[in-house]
Amino acid sequence: MTKIGLQLYSLNKYTKDDFLSTLSKVSDLGFKSVEFAGFFGVKAKKLKVYMDDLGLTPCGSHTGLDLLTDEFSQTMEYNLEIGNKYVYCPALPANIVENEYGWKKVSELFNEIGAKCQDMGIEFGYHNHASEFEILDTKTGYDILITNTESSLVKLQLDTFWAEYAGRDPIELMETIKDRLSLIHLKEMKSKGSEADTSVGYGISNTTGIINKAKELGVEYIIIEQEHFEIENHFECVKKGLDFVTKVI
Repeated sequence: MTKIGLQLYSLNKYTKDDFLSTLSKVSDLGFKSVEFAGFFGVKAKKLKVYMDDLGLTPCGSHTGLDLLTDEFSQTMEYNLEIGNKYVYCPALPANIVENEYGWKKVSELFNEIGAKCQDMGIEFGYHNHASEFEILDTKTGYDILITNTESSLVKLQLDTFWAEYAGRDPIELMETIKDRLSLIHLKEMKSKGSEADTSVGYGISNTTGIINKAKELGVEYIIIEQEHFEIENHFECVKKGLDFVTKVI
């Protein structure tokens, strides 16, 4: 059954000042799973106990490339201790993927990281923005990544907003990468061509269609994310998204 999570970057206004208190409020909103965007110095054992008390489970962690290379063992041990089995790279430095050669080299690295993660019982993958869909010489970075990585080792977390912003149909992309699709980021486009998003279900995206496609494909988690807010209380905004997705799912 497809479940719902929240990308905690949505609430970075609060997590940077009081990470644990924010988790408690997220639980109070009705979320059962969260995807991390940093751990703010909290020890893994303490975080695991705290989340267990709140009834929260991890549905992923966005992890920078430096932590996946220079601090691989420590990073994976932390994720295992808190019970997280999804570790995804959220972005790449522009200078290393400025051409097709760069994407091919990254693909080789991702295969290596994915194999090491798999040996530890962790799923590794990559989260897109819009630049991955730009044509480089003859192909897009996304196409190169798909062609040059093993589907069993490198999963793809589709960010529906950024795919839509790049002119791609998120539902068609979900079908294309369905063998790599465990998690999606569900974000809502506020208006056509705008980089601003809004509460999930309250913009112009085909959100109901995306949710239904995720269910059809057996996606494990629909992860709500929001980065732009019309009101001061960001908790209210992500709660609106949770209520919308809960009704559809």
